[in-house]
Formats: sequence, structure tokens, C-alpha cells
Amino acid sequence: MENDSETVIVKNDKNTAVAKIVLIVMGIIFFLAGIGIGIFTVHKINDYKEHNKTYTEIVSKVVNYKYNDEHTLRAIIIEYEVDGTTYQKASNTYSKFPKKIGTEVKIKYNPSNPKEMIWSNDSDNIVLPIVSVAITLIGVFLIALGIKIPKDVEVVVSTANKEDGLYTSPELEKIKEENQDILNDTDNNTVN
Repeated sequence: MENDSETVIVKNDKNTAVAKIVLIVMGIIFFLAGIGIGIFTVHKINDYKEHNKTYTEIVSKVVNYKYNDEHTLRAIIIEYEVDGTTYQKASNTYSKFPKKIGTEVKIKYNPSNPKEMIWSNDSDNIVLPIVSVAITLIGVFLIALGIKIPKDVEVVVSTANKEDGLYTSPELEKIKEENQDILNDTDNNTVN
């Protein structure tokens, strides 16, 4: 039984080139979005640190909830008093299980403008950096994946008997005929 094999180098088609471009473009978009979120996060954290130094800490209470559009999640509304004036502020963080009404929450307010306040424990300072890094890494992965798609694919086709699960010579010739236009595109496409 003959066990010859033939290597055929087949060029990738237009769909592969389009996939490569799409992956690289999507990777660049994710990468830039991650960097943008990172810059926003650094700015937000720096503002928080600056306010944290100059704002005055007090204890507020949860007095109500603000619901999302689907009425499935709630954000707390807190109330605090400064110099006899009462202020309310709603959180931007929604939850299925928010703090109960009457729960005390530490906040910091701006002494020169008590309407301005920050949450003493701002979870965005933890979540946003993680999101930024994750999106940036997804972008890097997509770019690398797009670059890694090979230009040509090497296919090894055997001329041995089909009973061995391999192609016979007539079947190999048929494969060559079907891909002749691809094989003729470059010199030295076929190696015996």
C-alpha cells in the first residue's frame, strides 16, 4: 500500500481577510474604550480623593428608594441635615437588595455647598478600574487574534487508499481541480 502524501498550500479567501480586519478594528475599539474608561476613572478617583480631604463626614439615613425603569432594582435615597437644612440625595447604584429604610449611611458633604456630597464608601472606585482593565485586555486579545489569523493554510492530503480514511489519487486530483484558481495565484504553491 502506497503511503505518499502531498502538501498543498491554500491561500485564505476574502472572508478570512474581512474577519481579520473586523477583529483588529473591534480590538482597537475595545482597547480605546478601556483606555478612555481608565482615564475617566483616574480623574474620578482623584476628584474623590480631593473631596474626601475637604468634605465633612456625617451620618445620613435611608428614607426612600428610586426605582429603575423596569421597577426591578432600587437605589437608596438618603437624607441628611446641615445647619438646620435637610437635603436628599439618590444613589446612582441600583440593587435588588438595597439598604433598608432607616439604615444609617456615612456621607461627606461640601461645607461651602452642602448640596454637594460624596459617599464615604464609593464602590465605583473599585469597580471602574477593574472594568477598564478588562475592556482593555479584551481589546488586546482581539487585536492579537486578528493578527494571528494565518495568511495561508497548509493542507496535507494523502494519496493512500480511502480505507485508511485518506484520499485516493483521483480524489486528490478533484480537490486540486476545485482549488486550481487558488493554487495558481502564487508560485510554488504545491510541494510534493
